[in-house]
Amino acid sequence: MLSRLRVNTTLFALPPEHQKHQLGRSRKYGDKMGNATTLANEFHERATTYSVNLYGKQRDVLAFDNIMMLKTLKCAVRVVWIYRRSQWVALFTTDLDLTVEQIIEYYGARWKIEAAFQKRSSRKSVAQKPNSKLPCRYQPSQLLHDGRHRNLDLCRSP
Repeated sequence: MLSRLRVNTTLFALPPEHQKHQLGRSRKYGDKMGNATTLANEFHERATTYSVNLYGKQRDVLAFDNIMMLKTLKCAVRVVWIYRRSQWVALFTTDLDLTVEQIIEYYGARWKIEAAFQKRSSRKSVAQKPNSKLPCRYQPSQLLHDGRHRNLDLCRSP
């Protein structure tokens, strides 16, 4: 699974190892690290530059990754913060073997595919309804010579 992380998602450290003489079950999650926004600000100084193929060009991207726990998925995920000018994007994947470059390239390819699907579906909906009546925002009226108003329906097709 590869997706974008919401800015208010709370992330946790990996759980500590179970001690030999520890009573009770071992912890499922480690300490609370914070949400994606606070961690993005904290990790910005430790980000490194990666050269990735995005949108048909070789680009340099400033990114930082860390393996953390997500309570919503109940498993460990690799989170990648990508920094561009004053904005950042956090991506996550459950495949811990993927590199940072692969995660960024896969997400960029997916975004391009989703944009193409959206463009195709918008064209399809227009093509299916060639004579559709558009909603009229304005109801212009014309003052007749006897003082009465008559609505002009400008949205009707001939």
